[in-house]
Amino acid sequence: MSKYQLKRKKAYCFQIVKSHIRQNLLWYISLAMVFVIGVVIGVLTALAVSEPCIDILIDTVLLRYMLDEISILVFLVLRIFYSAIALIIILLLSCKVWCLPGLWIFLAYKGYCIGFDILLLLISLGLSGVLCTIIIFVPCWILSIIVLCNCICVFSQRTILYRKYGKVYCGRYPIAKTILMYMVALAIIHLIETLLVNILIIKFLIE
Repeated sequence: MSKYQLKRKKAYCFQIVKSHIRQNLLWYISLAMVFVIGVVIGVLTALAVSEPCIDILIDTVLLRYMLDEISILVFLVLRIFYSAIALIIILLLSCKVWCLPGLWIFLAYKGYCIGFDILLLLISLGLSGVLCTIIIFVPCWILSIIVLCNCICVFSQRTILYRKYGKVYCGRYPIAKTILMYMVALAIIHLIETLLVNILIIKFLIE
């Protein structure tokens, strides 16, 4: 592929993304607001938790990995498995128009879990928790939420268009291929998260 063709392809992809965001801006704003509300509620809940409960309520997969109860491979597989469950939930909640409000509830719950876990990580790990949260968890969790928000938006619009016109709309790709693309994106994010956790927590911070 020549440089000119590559440049045209990049410009085309950029225009598609720009057009998608412009057409669905209100959806993304509403999803972002719901997510932030969930994070705030999660943080406030974590502030009310007594110290003896921290080890019980914190992200159990991460805690088990830090305590060497599970291997790095199991940690990665569990992360990917939970993301697959999230995609299935989004797909089920977007199958009917009357189910769409459940997507906001689901996203608020995800925000709640992230806010809750972040604060408990800071409390339980101290300075190490601050570094891990800033370097690893916040960036990876934000990327995961962006992927999930895009998935929610795409499948919600598909359901609305199906209701209006009686045809299935899902961009350029069928449902199975679209879900697979989201799964691959989330798997890559979790792989990066797992590698960073292994390097920064196990080798430098914990030891």
